[in-house]
Amino acid sequence: MATAKHNKPETDEVKTDISSDWDDIATATETAPVGKVPTFKIKAAVTRPVLKFGVAPEYIHIESAMVLGEKMEGAKIKELPTLMDVINISTGESMLIVCATVFRQELHKAYPNDTYVGKDFMVRKIKTPAKDYAIWAITEIELTK
Repeated sequence: MATAKHNKPETDEVKTDISSDWDDIATATETAPVGKVPTFKIKAAVTRPVLKFGVAPEYIHIESAMVLGEKMEGAKIKELPTLMDVINISTGESMLIVCATVFRQELHKAYPNDTYVGKDFMVRKIKTPAKDYAIWAITEIELTK
């Protein structure tokens, strides 16, 4: 009867240098065929992603005043959404915000006549369990290098 021979290490030493493993993965990734990304300039953004606020603050540059959106065919809504164009400062991405009522009121109260346009803000949505609405921490910021 044959017995399997196991190559048990002579010590209980664990391999801690995994850099060679990562080098193999990186090399495989770098040599994988990838489509060439063309060089281009954006002429117009037909659609933009919607910026949704979570627990972490979002850093935005406001590009436009708030405007009422249009009612989409077949949509069952009580009121038209209020929309605002922004730049996500963290990513540089052009985005759209669907403005909540409290957010809209706070911004209009602090910046009458749409004077918030062209300014940078740190915005955080804070959910309050005792209330039916969220409160907003809106802070004007000045970008530094």
